[in-house]
Amino acid sequence: MERIQDLVYTHVQGGQFRWVTVSTLMLALGTILHLVSPSVAGVTPNWTIATYCVAILLTRPSLSQTLGIGLVAALINVLTSKSAFPYGNLLSEPGGALTAALVTRAMLSMKFRKIGGFDLTPVVSGFLATVVSGGIFVTILWQVLGLPNNVYMYGMWPLVLIIGALNGAITPILYIPAQRLFSKRGMLPNADQLTSDHSRLTILPERQAKISIEHVNYYHPKATTPSLENINLDVNEGDFLVVTGPAGCGKSTLCMAMVGAVP
Repeated sequence: MERIQDLVYTHVQGGQFRWVTVSTLMLALGTILHLVSPSVAGVTPNWTIATYCVAILLTRPSLSQTLGIGLVAALINVLTSKSAFPYGNLLSEPGGALTAALVTRAMLSMKFRKIGGFDLTPVVSGFLATVVSGGIFVTILWQVLGLPNNVYMYGMWPLVLIIGALNGAITPILYIPAQRLFSKRGMLPNADQLTSDHSRLTILPERQAKISIEHVNYYHPKATTPSLENINLDVNEGDFLVVTGPAGCGKSTLCMAMVGAVP
């Protein structure tokens, strides 16, 4: 690229870190629900798994990012779990999160994942992630505590499957309003909306100055007219500038552009 005025940078709200924002909010919700949710006959949904499944479905993070989500969920459970061996979560939750990510990727390529417009991905993701995570956890518990085999096979595993079925039901219930909320906030762009990556470009200014702005146009999110239009400005050593104008003319946007705060 020879002309800098031909360079277009698009920044989607949340950018490459939207998975952090969405997963943090969802895990916070899961923690609250975990603390206040009553159990029926000793059974309660695993809200942590359900909420990080929703976050993974919404943001589709990479596997390394998914592992990070699982580790954060594990630390939360270590601090809030009433289990005899809460540290088992350090293996079970990353396993559940990775399962959710792999199931989501597999389901997206299936043509028949929807029945009457209802997407089965949250159901399958919530169920399988819970079964894998719960299976890892009860296996660790069985080994660490030296529990009898019949307790492991006929007591623990049926409980894992029951909670898996509950999570298969509640994950889509959480997913639908979360998807609407984050979409309304602009956190879930369409597939063709991506933040530009110019990391491989070496951008050389046409003129040398302490600050050099060349052919800058800036549109606020969803705006149809630019806040800055074809701005060219050089600030040299010893210059003293006053940026003035009426409210809304772009003064703050110009200053933020100079320090890299926008976009």
